[in-house]
Amino acid sequence: MKRFSLLIVLLAVAALMLSAGCGEKDKKAWEKAEKYNTKEAYNEFITKYPNSQYAKDAKNAIEKLEWRAVLNENTIEAYRNYMTENPGSKYYKLAQNKVKELHNIYSLIDELEKAHDQEDITKMAFSLASYDNTASIAPLVELIKSEDTFKSSIGALSLGHLGREEAVFD
Repeated sequence: MKRFSLLIVLLAVAALMLSAGCGEKDKKAWEKAEKYNTKEAYNEFITKYPNSQYAKDAKNAIEKLEWRAVLNENTIEAYRNYMTENPGSKYYKLAQNKVKELHNIYSLIDELEKAHDQEDITKMAFSLASYDNTASIAPLVELIKSEDTFKSSIGALSLGHLGREEAVFD
């Protein structure tokens, strides 16, 4: 009986030592994946260590990288594709909101292009400037470049109103 108990204790110690060694390996691999911070590095980590304590963190990092790429693209198509490919994503609702936002921006751009009345031009320009989205900047820059002094002034005011530094003038 003593031998059996001793054998169980030895097996438990060996298992703990093995798991500690694996924990160190996956920790180093996780640190490497974090250092590279690429989808490929995180996928490689998940493939090698699917049961690691860091596997969920790797999946979250991939989701975050994918979301950043969609934000950088900033198109309705990119957001819709993201929603189709990631229906359970924590960014799904944000993607829906971005689609609505871009539709609103494009609608305002259309209205601005058709506007001739100074009051309408002013409303559209300041409405566009109220969006914190790069899609709203180009039409305001176009206003600034206009030969029409009023449009040029409104474009500059609307961008400057919110301290937009994204506009670059040629």
